[in-house]
Amino acid sequence: MNVLDFEVNLEQSENIELEGNSDSDELKTVNRILPYETKVVARVILGNNWKLKSKFKLTMNVPDRDLQYKYIEEDEQALEELVKKAKKSLNMLPIEIMSREDIEKELEKYNTKYVDLEFLPNDDAMVNPTSGDNIRELFDYVIHWRRPEDIFLSDENEIKEIKVFNYNEPEPNDIQQVKIL
Repeated sequence: MNVLDFEVNLEQSENIELEGNSDSDELKTVNRILPYETKVVARVILGNNWKLKSKFKLTMNVPDRDLQYKYIEEDEQALEELVKKAKKSLNMLPIEIMSREDIEKELEKYNTKYVDLEFLPNDDAMVNPTSGDNIRELFDYVIHWRRPEDIFLSDENEIKEIKVFNYNEPEPNDIQQVKIL
């Protein structure tokens, strides 16, 4: 998600005007385009014997955090509801000793999905393992927590096959150990 500053520079052109500019000599404009916005950046009015020379400059900027949260607010609320529902349905179950099939049956009873109650999908999970400090403020972008099916939907709203490993079974070379400093 980005905010775009789109500059149109037609200053080396002849016998043209930019529509909407009060100063007819001004042939340069900058438009800010918000995420998911479609916008006309310039309309050119051509005079007699016109010559058009154009330069365009596109600058991508990170939107402020409030704007980012605005775009994901609905998803965040749905995720909070899912967590509440999961806590209600899973809190009293001995998940540690249940089979996956038994957990899935319990979730079906409550018409909900599994949520790891030890690692909740929210910004509080963004913790530096060495200091214990929350690191969400280190990023320019807001973390958008989503479930895999929300990421891997096809154009036909079918879930694409998700592959964690190159083949059906993991191989030793699929996993690489990394030392965290």
